[in-house]
Amino acid sequence: MKRDKKLLIYPAAFMVNAGITMLNFSLIFFMRRNYGTSPSLVGWLSAFWALAYLAGCLGLGALSRRLSYRRALPVATFTMGLSVLLILIIPSEAASFVWYILFGFITALHWPPLMGWLSEGLEGRELNRAVGGFNISWSTGAGAGPFIAGFLVEKSVSLPLTVITALYWCIALVYMFSLMVYSGKAANITDTAIPKDSTDRPTDNSSPLRFAGWIGVGSSYTLLGVLLFIFPMYAVDHLGYSESFTGMLLFLRGTVTVVGFYIAGKTLFWHNNSLQISISQGVLGLTALVLAFVSEAPVYILLFIFFGLTFALQYATSIFHGVSGSIDRERRMAIHESALTIGIMTGSAGGGLLYESLSFRTVLLLTALLILFAGIIQKISFKKKTAS
Repeated sequence: MKRDKKLLIYPAAFMVNAGITMLNFSLIFFMRRNYGTSPSLVGWLSAFWALAYLAGCLGLGALSRRLSYRRALPVATFTMGLSVLLILIIPSEAASFVWYILFGFITALHWPPLMGWLSEGLEGRELNRAVGGFNISWSTGAGAGPFIAGFLVEKSVSLPLTVITALYWCIALVYMFSLMVYSGKAANITDTAIPKDSTDRPTDNSSPLRFAGWIGVGSSYTLLGVLLFIFPMYAVDHLGYSESFTGMLLFLRGTVTVVGFYIAGKTLFWHNNSLQISISQGVLGLTALVLAFVSEAPVYILLFIFFGLTFALQYATSIFHGVSGSIDRERRMAIHESALTIGIMTGSAGGGLLYESLSFRTVLLLTALLILFAGIIQKISFKKKTAS
């Protein structure tokens, strides 16, 4: 019966994240071609989306618990589709900001409940396999989204938004139907109540490495924010690459990340291993540094592969150590999502400002320094043993 929810969660994670990355990629060109939006404003657009998502992760917890995942998931995906449609049909740069911010905010009603539901009642190898399958699903969607959007944008900048709207409304219908059918089974599996008798309360055995994991995933998403929101403009405007080639690079990164998640789901060496966290952080910083000094397509391909593998390990580290031994898993997933959101907001907004006023190389050099500083904070966090 535990397998039943995976049959819904894994495909949904793929489709929802494909829609998110399609929107993130295509909106860059939609805004620039329709409204002449500047690179720095594009960066701020993505930052406002990320800030709204962060606010949702911090503020929608009570609502999602009241709704439960059965109602939160279809409500979230329907509203996400509606916000994309409003971007398309209301021809205004300011309105596009508003609806994109709404999209980011309501997305927080989707991921933490979905991830909390998936991980509930699982530990050790079973948790690792479930998280591994989930990571493969959403990351496959993350890679497919820009790849598909790159081709759609070349036909029309509006076409991807139409496709995304239809996709999310289809997902909402699937959620409504599936959760109605499986509600009885799911309730038996996933709805666990804490006994009123305090002596029967479960013990929190959270991993102390969760702090370093959250720092690492924030670092990865900082570089990802640069590559998702700033690099496409740089590649098209200054290197002469096509939108489809840029989308292919991001697709490659996503594909390699899927491979990395598969390996992480089949191995245990990285569990409770502070050394691998430090090595991963070092490789991430080195990747950002080398990216600052290259322009050849083959080298970009190689570096995107390195980044994809490192990204996978850091993400898996954060999500596994975040929920392992924890009682309130939805809250831990909200923290995980908040950490990565701060990272992508830093990379996109900060990167956009620096790119417009200085250079893309400066963006990457400062990103590498930030990753190095985060690695130092990780080292300090290894000594933190108390539970939060």
